[in-house]
Amino acid sequence: MSAFAAKSFQSHDYSLYRPSYSLDFFKYIFDFANLVKNSQDGKILSILDVGAGPGTCMVTIIPYLATLVEEKKLNVQKIRLVVTDVSSNMLSEAKKNLIDVIGKIGAQHANLFELLYFEAGGEGLTDLVGEASIDIVIAAECVHWLKSKDWLNCMQQILKPTTGVLAFWGYVDPVFTGVEKPGNHEKEIETANDFYESFVYEAEGKLGVYWQQPGRSKLRGLCKEANGLVYDDTRCWGDVITVYRDPLKGDVKVLDRLRGQDVDFEVDDEAFKLTKSFTLDQFLRYADTWSSSHKWNAEHDENNKVSSVFYKGLNETTKWELEDVIEVEFKTYYTLAKKL
Repeated sequence: MSAFAAKSFQSHDYSLYRPSYSLDFFKYIFDFANLVKNSQDGKILSILDVGAGPGTCMVTIIPYLATLVEEKKLNVQKIRLVVTDVSSNMLSEAKKNLIDVIGKIGAQHANLFELLYFEAGGEGLTDLVGEASIDIVIAAECVHWLKSKDWLNCMQQILKPTTGVLAFWGYVDPVFTGVEKPGNHEKEIETANDFYESFVYEAEGKLGVYWQQPGRSKLRGLCKEANGLVYDDTRCWGDVITVYRDPLKGDVKVLDRLRGQDVDFEVDDEAFKLTKSFTLDQFLRYADTWSSSHKWNAEHDENNKVSSVFYKGLNETTKWELEDVIEVEFKTYYTLAKKL
């Protein structure tokens, strides 16, 4: 996490090249939360984004919520969006992005949204936001940095009882699944994935020693501790869905404990599939935003940046060029839970 908080971290590039989440995915979360049904009282709808980074989630959510209000599907006095991150760089980027997206949705919605920003971690938010004050918490790609028990206790404190929903998820290790050029490239794709594993995780002379621990290991393990603490806690959490996806192994595991959820709600594992198309050049720029790359690049010259070394190795083994378009799917986990 220290790399993301550093003043020299390129938060703009991180925002530009990281994968984003589809509107359909957020609609799925809102359906799980019964958002429309629970937002008819003319009060304030409060959504907390923990570890918001450059505002990736809110950029997608804001226009959709504005549309629901315009279509009179939501009856709310105001929508309060609480944005938190430990990095001042990330919060600055988030402010720019959210101001921009609100400016694009029309003057009629200018007073609909109230945005609050806190430079803070996820475990000590109760005093900042208040007990039983939040309708929905989202936490994307940050739970591996948090102390699971402390964070979940905090989320229990700040979520509204019976209707409050916690949604957290993460992604790791892009798996090459295709390249957009004529011919059969299965062998190249297998070679590319082998090279990724070797360069990114082997210790000697490679990127492996630059990953901050235990965070990276927790993420590679798909944060099973945090997921399990929620799924197994029948005293604090009611309906729970946990999904694991590993495209390299072709594995999908869905756990659902739906006791009070509407009977027409379906667990759709395809909603949790995270893919992205890059040119190889864009992928390499994304690689330079990894937290381990920030440390590596500070110790190496321009010709030996992560992106340069990665390209040399990948080009030698696959002959892929910078302009080639590649397809990746990320290894992912998700947990959605309703507070009792």
